[in-house]
Amino acid sequence: MNQGINTAQLPEPLQAALTAAGAGRVDYPEREAQLLRIRGYLQNGDFFTAESQLKNLIQRQDNLRSGMSSGLQSQLHAAEAGAEDFPECDAQLLRIRTYLQNGDFLTAESLLNSLTQRLENLRSGLPAALRAGLQEAEADGVNYPERGAQLERIRAYLQDGDFFTAERQIKNLTQRQDNLRSGLTTRLKALLITAEARSVKFPERDAQLLRIRSYLQNGDFFTAESQLENLIKRQDNLRSGLPEELKALLTAADAGSVKYPEREAQLLRIRDYLDNGDFFMAESQLKNLTQRQDNLRGTVP
Repeated sequence: MNQGINTAQLPEPLQAALTAAGAGRVDYPEREAQLLRIRGYLQNGDFFTAESQLKNLIQRQDNLRSGMSSGLQSQLHAAEAGAEDFPECDAQLLRIRTYLQNGDFLTAESLLNSLTQRLENLRSGLPAALRAGLQEAEADGVNYPERGAQLERIRAYLQDGDFFTAERQIKNLTQRQDNLRSGLTTRLKALLITAEARSVKFPERDAQLLRIRSYLQNGDFFTAESQLENLIKRQDNLRSGLPEELKALLTAADAGSVKYPEREAQLLRIRDYLDNGDFFMAESQLKNLTQRQDNLRGTVP
């Protein structure tokens, strides 16, 4: 299970979880693939995710040993018996059965709740408010590139009984149309001017600007504003240079170097974040890398 790792040097909770996973073994289709992922997390010093996945594996085994609760069985039988003919029904029932076979009763129950709600929605029909919102959105004369595709997705949600997502998307579409009718806000105009006035080139800048223009053309002013603020922050970071804390983290990561399979790829991602002025992500990944190295120190023979 743990080639390349001295399990005796692992933290106590991890050792206990490994022992419990083996002692309470119950086979299920995804178990070997899950163990492979856990082994990868351990070899790469990601003890937090390894422990989380081991707890998940143990819970699945316990679930399969105990069997489905009567409530879960009843809910599944009711969903199968009352299934309406809607496009996603069979696919969702198949996903639910897969989760059950793999002992993931929590996700199965969540999907069953969603399926039950969809069936009830289709049985009851469209609420008046939802029908009115859809008619208003379709009748509005403001067009934008993504509008047709967005309306198609909304109709698909309605056909599948997913009234909750359909309602959210109708509100989003209506907001985009209102935005385009009103034009750019003062805040957005100011951000666009600032982004250009404080321009600093970085590899991802042109692609980010293209995405921002697409958000603006499609009336998604909220995301456009967020991305403009991010772009300006990146430019300011590159103009100012690396802060002392980030320099210290880079030095510590190099000084405490412990090799693991994903380390070089992680360092490449960190360099990419730095080149593109995303100091927040670079710092987060450097702390993660340092933690992994600290975890592995003393566990690698």
